[in-house]
Amino acid sequence: ECIGQRWCSVVVSKETFRGDPCPGIMKRAAVEAICN
Repeated sequence: ECIGQRWCSVVVSKETFRGDPCPGIMKRAAVEAICN
């Protein structure tokens, strides 16, 4: 949903990332998009 857009957002939730394997631990997310 972000490819081709100047900007976008991604909802950060357990549903987006298919659960939480380490409850109670802070997480980070890295996102990379390559447009040709």
